[in-house]
This record gives sequence, structure tokens and C-alpha cells, in this order.
Amino acid sequence: LGSTGSIGQTTLKIFDKKFFLFNIFLLSANKNYSLICKQIKKYKQKVKYKMGDILKEIVEKLPKKSVSEATYEAANIVLYTKDKDFFLDNKGKIRELVKEFKKRIELRPDPSMCLTKEEAEIQLKKIIPKEAGMKNLIFDPPRSVVIIHADKPGLIIGKGGDVLKNIKEKTMWVPIVKRMPPIRSKII
Repeated sequence: LGSTGSIGQTTLKIFDKKFFLFNIFLLSANKNYSLICKQIKKYKQKVKYKMGDILKEIVEKLPKKSVSEATYEAANIVLYTKDKDFFLDNKGKIRELVKEFKKRIELRPDPSMCLTKEEAEIQLKKIIPKEAGMKNLIFDPPRSVVIIHADKPGLIIGKGGDVLKNIKEKTMWVPIVKRMPPIRSKII
């Protein structure tokens, strides 16, 4: 969505009335060049960060050498780390940054830290209770993410996220748990 379309213009009208509650991070447009120029002039002083500056500032606020790469993934900010301890327990630093920057920030291990798919699959079968009904695993190596489809995702999450934490510790993959649909689709 751009700031020059109807939704974007309505959003900026709300911002004008409640500017003290919000920060503008980015203005964008598809084709309406003249309107985006006017918006840039009007809101230039109210834009809190430029996109490149956000990444630099976030990395500077974290312990030195805790982040090996910072990048955007659509509207999310993704931080990769080679520090196992920081990945497993960042002591609430990521949560503080989310509150400060009002952006979704994900912390992932550097792909070089993850077990191979085969090793991770063996570990996951050991960790995940059979009652969970794990159906399949989808590995996304560049993102260090494993998607786990199961009949009972709550058993994979565990009390207070204990099973998920165990998966992270043993495999260094970021687990995403999804429920299997009760009725199989012939289309998908």
C-alpha cells in the first residue's frame, strides 16, 4: 500500500490528528509522483528514520559482534547471528528494539550454524512427541527456518514454549508450527 492511494491518504489524515501517537517510517507511491513529492515536503521532519538508518541503529544498540547480518524481508527486519548464546537468549534485547522502533524484528541463526536437514530431521523426531502427529517438515535453509506441520501443534509448542526452545537448542533452526488441515485439499 502506498501513501498516495485512498487508504494511505486516510492514514496520513489520522496521523495529522494523532501525530503524537505515531511515527512515520516510510512514504511510498506507485505512479502519483506529484502527490508523493508534496507528502515528502509536508512530513519530512516527522519521518523518524530512513530505512538504511534503521538497520544501522538497531545493530548499534545490540552487543558487538552479536549480529552477522541485518536485512529487510518485506516489512520485517531480520537479524542473523553467529552467536549461539545470543540466539538462544538475547535477554529481551530484541523485544526492547521492537518497542522502540515499532517494527517486527526477527532474530535467526546464521545458516552456517544450523544442523543439516538430515541431522535436524533426526533430532526433531526425537524431540517432538508422537502424539503431536507430525506430518511433514519443510526446511528453508537460507532463512534458517523449519516449518513443522502437525495434527496437534500445541504439543510441539509445549508448556511455556519448552519444546520449541528445545528444538532451537538442539537444531539451531527456527521452528514454525502449523496445524494440518482436517480435510485434505485436492488443489494444494
